[in-house]
Amino acid sequence: MAKQVDVFRKVLKHRVREPVPKALERGSDARLARAVVENMRVFRSRLARAGGGKVYSERGIDWMDTPKGETGVAITHLAQGEAGKLLARAFGFFARQRKETRVVVSAGDMSGPADLMGRLIAWGVHPTFLPGMAADLEALHPDVQLPEGVALSVSEDGRIYRRYPHPLHGDDRSIVKARFALLKTKRVWHFLAQQGGEPLGQATLHLAGGVAGIYDVGVVPKARRQGIGTAVTLAACLFARKLGYRYAVLWSSMEGEPVYQKLGFWQVCRVCYSDVSSKVLREAPPLRDLAIACAASAGERGRFCKLMRRYRGVFSWRSPTGMSPLGVAVASGRADFAGWMVDRGAELDAFSAYKLGWLDALGEMTPEVLNAPVGVHGSTVLHQAAYEGNIDVIRLLLKRGADATVRDAMFESTPQGWAKHFGQAKAVRVLAQAGRFKRRHNPKKTARRRKAST
Repeated sequence: MAKQVDVFRKVLKHRVREPVPKALERGSDARLARAVVENMRVFRSRLARAGGGKVYSERGIDWMDTPKGETGVAITHLAQGEAGKLLARAFGFFARQRKETRVVVSAGDMSGPADLMGRLIAWGVHPTFLPGMAADLEALHPDVQLPEGVALSVSEDGRIYRRYPHPLHGDDRSIVKARFALLKTKRVWHFLAQQGGEPLGQATLHLAGGVAGIYDVGVVPKARRQGIGTAVTLAACLFARKLGYRYAVLWSSMEGEPVYQKLGFWQVCRVCYSDVSSKVLREAPPLRDLAIACAASAGERGRFCKLMRRYRGVFSWRSPTGMSPLGVAVASGRADFAGWMVDRGAELDAFSAYKLGWLDALGEMTPEVLNAPVGVHGSTVLHQAAYEGNIDVIRLLLKRGADATVRDAMFESTPQGWAKHFGQAKAVRVLAQAGRFKRRHNPKKTARRRKAST
């Protein structure tokens, strides 16, 4: 293992001649939550321009269109009276395109009015939330050892990826090219871990919003679980501290969250990072659908009661991706309102019960309910528990008859496949044991085996 004192020496010697933007000196969790989505907005916009795309900006929202790269909508803060109009303008831009486009939508907990998630869901977005995290760089204590022969450096250009795949983006040359074009902004640096000239891991530092954003942390499969991902992340953080920055921010995958927590990061918000087809956006949501989704998202009981009196079958309403009013409330973090809806007749599905932590209710559900597909992925609640590595819930679901061999609609993968992809090793073992098919009893084969053994 390389000595600790030598790990970051070359990185910290790298010179920066240009002045850097002013850094945030003191940040509450609310301020850092806004910085997470602001840094992301600027990063996505710069990435789109670097890839030859166009960026359109309004108050609190950007939308970008790149031929082979960053395409979507980035929301930082929408005012109550402007949210509907600006979302219609941004989504309408993609709806008018003839060619189907994958539109990536990013937003945070504090990116708009209380009913923002409901508005997005009514348009057809199925929100997937990831933890937005922050770290105080003054309290950072780097503690990492690298395998012998692995060195860290600041990557000045992308020529190395002409011979080797990118640790995160593989052989997608257009994405890699755009990321290295970002170096021209003088606000982005790429940190590389390599061995014998071969890239093993990398992380990207981006300065915006008064904080240092960490992006594109990736390690090639053969070099994982050796501290390389931790090392490149620390390299970016220490370099930002050298430039005078107090805070680093990032949004993490579920499997990466414990790693970042060990480095000193803590969660300050939830980040919605989801995609929707431009075909879905071609029809603006009807007023009834928008009203139901917004009331459920905001958790407004009086408003929802008026809708129940005005429209029939409010609880049976579904969004373009199949979300119920209860699902909208759960996705928006309105647990009390979700309980109020269930008391008044809303049907409790397995996914909502799992997200609310109602394990007693989950344990009383039939296999048919537990195995019902949910959302755009067409996955089951067992897939979600496998993704999060929740062993107790996995065992509960299996005991109640959940099917460990069922495949989701989008990736055609089993819960075990999800657990393996997201690094949940213990969940993989539990599901592997449950997913084994029992061999059919064959009397003739049994007799031959017994005869051979004697």
